[in-house]
Amino acid sequence: MKMEEYLMIKIQHKVLSTILCLVLAVSAICAGTAQAFAATGDTVYVKANNGWTTLYCYMWTGNSSNTSWPGVKMTSEGNSVYSYKLDGNYENVIFNNGSSQTKDLSYAGHGKIYDLSAGTWSDYSQAATTQNVTAATSPEQPSGNYTVYLKNSAGWSNPSCYMWNGTSDTNGSWPGVAMTKVSSDVYKYTAPKTFSNCIFSNNGGSQTKDFTAKIGYIYDNSTGSWSAYSGGDEPIETTPTTPITPGDGTVVYLKNDANWSNPTCYMWSDSTDSNAAWPGAKMTNIGDGFWIYQASKEYKNCIFNDGGASQTGDLTAQNGYYYNNSKGTWEGIYDTSPIQVKSYTADPASGIYTGVEVTLSAEAKSSDSASVYYKFSVTNPSGATSVISNFSSSASTTWIPNTTGKYVITFDFKDGAGNTNSRTLNLNVEDDSSLAKPVIKSVTPANLGFIKVNTATTVSVKAGGGKTGTNLLFYKYVVTDPNGVQNTPYYTLNSTYKFTPNTTGKYTVNVYVQGSDNSTVNKTYNYTVVSGDVPTTTAPITMPPETTVKPTTPVPTTAPATTVKPTTAPVTTSPAEPGVVLGDVDGDGVVTILDATYLQKYLAQFKNFSSVKLEAADVNKDGVVTIIDATLIQKMLAN
Repeated sequence: MKMEEYLMIKIQHKVLSTILCLVLAVSAICAGTAQAFAATGDTVYVKANNGWTTLYCYMWTGNSSNTSWPGVKMTSEGNSVYSYKLDGNYENVIFNNGSSQTKDLSYAGHGKIYDLSAGTWSDYSQAATTQNVTAATSPEQPSGNYTVYLKNSAGWSNPSCYMWNGTSDTNGSWPGVAMTKVSSDVYKYTAPKTFSNCIFSNNGGSQTKDFTAKIGYIYDNSTGSWSAYSGGDEPIETTPTTPITPGDGTVVYLKNDANWSNPTCYMWSDSTDSNAAWPGAKMTNIGDGFWIYQASKEYKNCIFNDGGASQTGDLTAQNGYYYNNSKGTWEGIYDTSPIQVKSYTADPASGIYTGVEVTLSAEAKSSDSASVYYKFSVTNPSGATSVISNFSSSASTTWIPNTTGKYVITFDFKDGAGNTNSRTLNLNVEDDSSLAKPVIKSVTPANLGFIKVNTATTVSVKAGGGKTGTNLLFYKYVVTDPNGVQNTPYYTLNSTYKFTPNTTGKYTVNVYVQGSDNSTVNKTYNYTVVSGDVPTTTAPITMPPETTVKPTTPVPTTAPATTVKPTTAPVTTSPAEPGVVLGDVDGDGVVTILDATYLQKYLAQFKNFSSVKLEAADVNKDGVVTIIDATLIQKMLAN
């Protein structure tokens, strides 16, 4: 080989080597900046430190997306962190709160978290190390305490919890174990051991998806989100209300909020055992939007329907309970007492700290159509009881606890006819002196208050918590007028904010309180702006005292007439029905709850209940037999 040829080949090899090195370098650079591809089972995280409280995740690749805009609602993991577990493979993502949004983002990969304030991705230390597993970041629990909580915002009648490890290790057969009520809408379940997964359900009816069990956390079955639980843990104590005891069959009630014209109930136990041919038996209107049906025997299942038209799903017959055909849930035992308690609540019912203003509300109705009066009392942790608000027409009041511990709120009801009823609610009050998250304790003016137009108004906030970092609390006030016009909000250290409404109508003030770690809470307050003088609050009507009038015997002014002895024997007239006892509808000689049930069956036109004795059944002596007489029999027994 000539020297010139050798040199030419050597030069070509050097050029080729250089080109290959450049290709490898470019490939390495491209690999380092390549867009991650989200796979099914990955979890996307976002840090909502910008004040957003509802988070959505919208993901897509080309024309394929995870759902329609604004995306899938994300799950709260606590500490302002939200997550979304992917159901497909996507390259791009947008986080939003339904109105505001991020720019189009490239997905950074499993276990990454996006900071909404900084606008950057980073590693999320608490993300699962393997795909298809969601980490449970639970607060520290005492040894042996494996408790999960459910906020029953969806109004389930029988919350249950099913937990498991693998395929054979469970806490019981489906649907699991009935949960224990610890406040008006909070339930708990303590497992005997550690389980990895759980499902909440309405006794096997409505249910959640499969969850990683978050010990010490609470799940809201309406919003579909988890959060750290900080409320009380003692079972709620309530005054039991006994439903109508069926004589020989299942009795159910329907709250006809859907305004069906022909409420009907179909009941069955199996394919050959039903109460009637479809659509079933007609229900009886007992007033106040409620309808009743009592079967002649016990049945396991039922369907409520509008004469065969609109209908519920297959339901487990809840004896003595009422079903709301608008909400689609069993709401509770139908109260047959003379004063029917419709509701009794505390707001907030959990997460209460010293100095927090708690609104107590109740609603009841008298079967005698008499005025109902409400009394609110509290028993403190030491056992001492004090009256918050005595019997009056006001159905709500406010209470501010000043010490920590477990309190019992008593709701007493009384009507003008002397009937009474009561309910109790357990509340747990905690100390916020070392609490990291901020807490709004009270705001003035009070919610739903009146403000005069063109008059400066000062909103004053009392807050606590925020014991982290600088220990400072920051405040933001978003004021929206009746036309939707807002101020320009920003965070400040001022716990007061002054604004002047320039038009009449409804104003909304959204108060935000933020800690130095960017954890944020907010509450909304509504005010009515008027042009004239601010209306004064009408004092509630105080229940009149019960007075007993002593009867006076009149002194006769004339001597009594002398009875003339008849010359013939008098004709004795015997009563048509000798020995009839008022209220003894079934004629067994005594008045029991069975008589009330018998009368209801008669009114509902049950077979073999076609007649009653007027002298026994017409308790109020108005000449007709109605559901009111059945109620009066129950009152006779209660007294």
